[in-house]
Order: sequence, then C-alpha cells, then structure tokens
Amino acid sequence: MTSPSVFAIGTDAEISHHVAPFADDLRVQMIGPESVVERARPGDLAIFYSEHFDRFRHACVELKKRQVATLYMIDGILEWRNAFENRPDEPACPWTMRSVLSHKVACIGASQQRLLDLWGNQGKTELVGIPRLEDECRGFLASLSSPPLARQGSDCSFRLMIASAKTPGFTEQQVQTAYQSLIHLRDFLEQLRRLPDGRTVEVVWRIQGDLGSRLQIENQCTDTTGGELAEQLRGIDAVITTPSTLMLEGMLRRKPVAVLNFHYSPLLVPSPWTIHHREQFAAVIAELSSPPAAKLELQNWWLRDALYCETNAVQRMVELIDGMLRFSRDQISRGLPLGFPPMLLPAAVAPAGNCPLELLYPQFPEWGIDSTEQLAGELIQARREIAHLQHQLAQAKSELAAAHKIFEEIRRHPIAGPIVRIRESLLSMFRSRRQTAKEYPPVASAKETPGNLQDVLP
Repeated sequence: MTSPSVFAIGTDAEISHHVAPFADDLRVQMIGPESVVERARPGDLAIFYSEHFDRFRHACVELKKRQVATLYMIDGILEWRNAFENRPDEPACPWTMRSVLSHKVACIGASQQRLLDLWGNQGKTELVGIPRLEDECRGFLASLSSPPLARQGSDCSFRLMIASAKTPGFTEQQVQTAYQSLIHLRDFLEQLRRLPDGRTVEVVWRIQGDLGSRLQIENQCTDTTGGELAEQLRGIDAVITTPSTLMLEGMLRRKPVAVLNFHYSPLLVPSPWTIHHREQFAAVIAELSSPPAAKLELQNWWLRDALYCETNAVQRMVELIDGMLRFSRDQISRGLPLGFPPMLLPAAVAPAGNCPLELLYPQFPEWGIDSTEQLAGELIQARREIAHLQHQLAQAKSELAAAHKIFEEIRRHPIAGPIVRIRESLLSMFRSRRQTAKEYPPVASAKETPGNLQDVLP
C-alpha cells in the first residue's frame, strides 16, 4: 500500500504560512480545491484553512465521499459579525462551522473549542493551538515569571499600533462603521501628540485593504504572513485593533491590547480594554500607556483561554494528522465508512501557575517574599503585636465602661445632673442648626444676584 498524501488546500499565498511549521515533516503538498478532488485517493488527508467559500466547501464534500480524511485547521479567532451578521447575498457561507464540514477541526484555544462544541461540533474538535505562533507561545510562557519588558530605546515616546482586521466588515454598513471609528481615532491622535507624563505619542498604522489609503495615513502594512507584524510589535508599547487575530499576537508579546468595536457586537475573544465610542479614547489610551498590573494579568489569562500555549502546537498538529491517517487507513482496510473517534489527541494541559500577587499588589512587598523562614518570623511577630493590641483594646474598653458608669452617676446627681442635661440639649441644638445650614444655604438677595444666572445656578 502506497504512503498516503497530505494536501493543503489553497494557493501558496493563502496557505503556505499556515502549514510551513509542519510542511516538511509531513511532506505537505499545496494544491487548489479543484485539483485535489482529481488527485486525492482514499486514505489521503486534506487540510483546509477555510470552509467559508464554495470552492472549499464543494471540495470538502467531494473528498469525504471518496474516503479522504479532511481537517479544518483554524488559524485565527472567530468573529461574531462573520458568523451572525453577514449580508443577505453573502458570497461566503453564512453558517460556516455550524456545523464544520470536515471530519475534524483543529481549534486554536479552549474558548474556541467550547464555542464550536456549542455550535454542534462535539466529537470533531481537537485542541491544537496555532503552529506558526509556537515560538511566540514559548517566549510568552517563559516571560510570565517577570514583569513585561519595556520597549528598547532611549527616546521618551509612547508608540501605539493602530490596526485593522483583513476583513474590517461583512456588510457595507460594518465597513463604514469600522472606517468611521478609525477616522475618529486618527483625528484624536493628531490632537493628542503628548501624554500627561510628557511622553510624545508615535503611531504605527497597520491597516488592511483600501482603508489605509482612505484614511490618508502612512500605512506600514505591506505583508500579511506574519514576519513584518512580528518585527513591528517588538517596537511598540500598545495596540488598538478592530477584532482580529492580531489581538492574540499583541497579547503574546505582553503588549496591552484594546479592541476598537464601534459595532457593539459581542467579542468572542475579550480584552480588558474595549472602545465603543470616541469619548473613551482618552481614558483607554491613558491606561494603555501605563497599564494596571491586574488588567495585564487578566489579559494573560484570557489569552491562554483563547490560544492554547501549554504544549507544542506544531507537535500536536503533526500528532493529529498522523492519528487521522492511521485511523483512516485502518477503517478503509476493514471496509468501513470513514469516521473518527471524539478525541485523537492527548488531553490538554491546564494552564500552570498562579496570579503573581507581587505584581498585582506592588504596595504590599510581602507578596514578593519567597523565604519560608522570613515569612514565619514575620507571622510570629505579627501575631505577638496583635495579641498586645488586643490586650490594650480590652483595657481601653474596661476604662471606657468605668467612665460611662461615673457619667451616669453624675447625670442622676440632684445638683450636677440638671447642668449636664442642659449642656447636652444645647450641644444637640447647635449640631442641628449647623446641619440645617449646610443643607439649605442662604439665597442671595436681589442686590447680591449677578446679572448672569449661570453664576448662581448649580
């Protein structure tokens, strides 16, 4: 029996950067959807990077009829508008992934797997990650034990990347809304120029499609395969982007990432910072320039839910494809229709580690103590001081009770009692008048009223 072939379906520009990390190990052949239907044989495997368009969907259905294993390798986040808010004459399938056509679907993260299972794909989903981001995932996990590294450079500037998705909208109205949000942001940044701490603001624009020319900005997006973006992210401090996989790539490098979402559509991948209208620009950019540690930690955990980083994504993809090839060969040899068990890959590893409390609460240096002896000594001393304070508090309460007893005896005294009660009544009356004066201040007379009523109106 000849060795099975592994095909990646699409043009080189569409698919090569997705399969490059494992193409040599599996001898992947890149081929168009029309040609693969002619060449593929029972027991082969076809990798789809998309099931949106008819050319891929027709090929997938035909290959399954011919006992060819099919795998949908998702390489990015899911988008609500793409799934539920397409135009009526949408050229792509408006119900893509509900359910997935392929035998199996390689999910990029746990949250995506949960959602696809909810959409009727139980038994098809496998948790893999994104192979092309494997190096970035390793670097991200290694960096979690320390604060984010500041951008290298001696200049006193805040470098902000503004980006858009490859597809900024799925209807004409959505594209226009995305464009208007970028226009408002561009105008705001042109006026901002400098942060309250004195840093100048530099903007790196990475806008897809024709929006860059429409915005009349210096667009620095000339390549969409990943290399250019990786280099640009090293030189910036924060990111604002429309919903896009670029969110994950910025988070992997521990840059604070805000989502520009004037559509008010649900975010299937969340961020601690979301901009729904232009009145939020100032507050969000202020936090991006000096992000709170707690929000950065939240971003890290949302990232790890959206993108599986815990084990090698390239290795898991190779294991998944090898497993599908072995299983399909066995099924075909036994004359059975091609199908696969619910879980081919080993169980996912849960994210390790705890929240670094010393980073979340820098005002409490005790969280940074890793010496058991020092912590035990400080605990003993703290307990001793607490016991001493409790003793002092008990003594103060005893003395206060004795004073109350003496005061009650004075109030009941035939001579001193009336004097004490009169004094209490006067003090109560004075307190009441002061409170009334605060609540109802005197109104200015006609002679004192300014000509402009705005000066006296609250």
